[in-house]
Amino acid sequence: MLHEGSRVEALTRSGYTLQGINLPGVGDTYVDPRMASALNDWMASAADQGVDLRFTSAFRINGVAVVGAVYTPVGDTSLHNAGLAVDIRYDRLTDIPGGLTADQQREIIRSTAISSGLSWGGSFGDRVHFFIDPYGQAGSNRLSLIQTQQQAYRFLNK
Repeated sequence: MLHEGSRVEALTRSGYTLQGINLPGVGDTYVDPRMASALNDWMASAADQGVDLRFTSAFRINGVAVVGAVYTPVGDTSLHNAGLAVDIRYDRLTDIPGGLTADQQREIIRSTAISSGLSWGGSFGDRVHFFIDPYGQAGSNRLSLIQTQQQAYRFLNK
């Protein structure tokens, strides 16, 4: 349950935060503020070029099974668990009659994501996955960040 207000934030001891956001297809969820800024920019940029993004996954809770994931994360190391990753409807896009083809939509999705500061999971086979990785790879810093963000989630939802 989100607290009142569209910019709910929980400041943790380490200074990381989670911010409430509403994503088309997912609804109310939490993301890191860096991700919120990138997502808002991405959605606006893509829409300006005729593509309305539909999300299928965002923040995940450690230990909760992920149903329908394209790429199964190892343990609890997914950036979804830190509010720094989303999945979108990407491979199931169809041509828009009299408009953009599915391939044109995918190109716009990738280019606007990158210009908004996001990375694309297609480089490791997860084509629906877009993310920010402040550490560049899985490791102890990422695990610490995930643990902190999970604590923030529990604080916001007690």
